[in-house]
Amino acid sequence: MIESIEALMPSSSIDTSIALLIISICALIDILSPGVLAVTAYLLLTQPNQLSSRLLVFLFITQFGYFVVGLFLYFGGDSLLKGIGELSEFDFINWFYLLFGAVMALISFCKPNDNTKKRLISFIPQKQR
Repeated sequence: MIESIEALMPSSSIDTSIALLIISICALIDILSPGVLAVTAYLLLTQPNQLSSRLLVFLFITQFGYFVVGLFLYFGGDSLLKGIGELSEFDFINWFYLLFGAVMALISFCKPNDNTKKRLISFIPQKQR
């Protein structure tokens, strides 16, 4: 991943301020992901009175998180990613991922009972009047 980003950069000896600018622009572009847009729509529908403050806090936290991940990858996180990638050489771990994914897919088709539904949506605030 780092190699593909470096290939897009004009030179390999890029200045730190330019790198931070590139990371910030990528984080800004990535903030338009469907998950962020879904939370924004949820806030629009449920919290119209306090929308601006909650939306700004949410977008700032998301932007900051992506920025920190970008810094992590830029300043040496590549070695950790290579270590995680080397785990795929073991058949046991590949089988674990396959079985875990299959179990999670099967669980997603199960219909929750009423008590579980109530517990899961109890934290969602009701629309203010």
